Amino acid sequence: PSSSSLLYVFAIVNDSPMKVMIDTGAEYSFISERCFELVNRSNSSAIQPRRFFLADGSTPIDITRSTRLSIQIDGVETTISALITQNLCTDLI
Repeated sequence: PSSSSLLYVFAIVNDSPMKVMIDTGAEYSFISERCFELVNRSNSSAIQPRRFFLADGSTPIDITRSTRLSIQIDGVETTISALITQNLCTDLI
């Protein structure tokens, strides 16, 4: 998709402001390693390494850990599971 069709919101993730890409068709949530280190360094679990591909079908992202995140958008708070990756095009999807 073109960058103009992407939807971003600003959210509070574990008490830190972050730009979040909304992908209503995504089966999983992903956080960049850089942002994870800023918001949640101690709360991750090792998982069996996996490779995912973004919606373009050719951009791989490799995963080795997962985490739980508290996200607040416009006063509504929820907790999600997210997969941690080094090569993500945004802070959080």
